[in-house]
This record gives sequence, C-alpha cells and structure tokens, in this order.
Amino acid sequence: MSNYRVIRLLNGLFFLFWTFCAGSSPLQAAEPAKLRLVSYNIKHGRGMDNRVDLKRIASVLRKLSPDLVALQVIDHTCTRSGKIDQAAALGNLLGMHHRFGKFMDFQGGQYGLAVLSRFPIQKSV
Repeated sequence: MSNYRVIRLLNGLFFLFWTFCAGSSPLQAAEPAKLRLVSYNIKHGRGMDNRVDLKRIASVLRKLSPDLVALQVIDHTCTRSGKIDQAAALGNLLGMHHRFGKFMDFQGGQYGLAVLSRFPIQKSV
C-alpha cells in the first residue's frame, strides 16, 4: 500500500467517523453515536526504557477503550522489533481487526502506519 493510499485511508476513516458522531449522518439514531478514536506513535514499540514491548503498548490502548486506533512508526517483520508483524500482534492482544500500510522497506521488513478497528474492516487497498 502506498503512502498516499494509507494517508487517504486514515483521513477517510477519521472523516467518516467524525461526520457520523457529529450527527451529520442521514441515519439519525435515538442517541448520538459515540466513537473513541486514538492516534498513537508507538516508535516501533520502544519505550523510554529502550525496550520493545508490545504488551505494554496494548495495555495503554486497552485502558483507553478505543474503537479505532491510528498507529504511526510501526514495523512489519523488521529486525529492530524482533521480526514480528506488530499490527497483527497488537490486533491479537486487543481483539481488534488490523491493517498495515508500508512507507518503506526497512531492516529486512517494512515500516509504516497501521489501523486497528473494533469493527470489521471491509476493504483495504
């Protein structure tokens, strides 16, 4: 997935959810719908203690109870983060759907953005 497509996907998702939550949707509910959106630069999972710890990242996100998470600086099978698919790992830890978008090849894997969603992701280009 190209950088442009990832950014367009994230912008589209946030706009869609913002419009729906603001009550501009033609589908009016008895009560306004509420969605919790989180944007988080996980720095490929590396904390202030210099350890890569996705369980700690998941713990922070779990406390926020997000419906949709936009993750920046996330690795997909890179050496520096233990050759794991971080989007899939976080999705599994949180019970959320995930998609990864590559910015570039990096350390034997890929580096980029990801989306986690409580809702099923119907399509990813």
